Amino acid sequence: AATGGGVPVVSSLSNCGYWFEDVGESVKVSVPLGSVCPGELSKAMAAVSFSRISFKLEVRFSDSMHMLSMPELAYEIYPERSYYKVREKSKRVLVFLLKSDASKQWRKLTAV
Repeated sequence: AATGGGVPVVSSLSNCGYWFEDVGESVKVSVPLGSVCPGELSKAMAAVSFSRISFKLEVRFSDSMHMLSMPELAYEIYPERSYYKVREKSKRVLVFLLKSDASKQWRKLTAV
């Protein structure tokens, strides 16, 4: 639902049931969107920004935007080598965080 000024409502994806998995040189974060995606999901609807210690996923629908922000990751990543994939059929976004230290196992996603 848009507000009076036509600005989309921003909702957090922190309770969407996302999970992460250490897969060697990277950490894969899976973000299910089925509960918030009203129809089709396409790559054009998602954007991810990366820094050395954070990432932010934004998914825009016609009347709302959903965001998952991780401002302080457990360890450093290579932002220029990190990427994401949109799985249209299963309505999920996979975020791949390329570890700056591939030998370090991530037991948690955030520093806190």
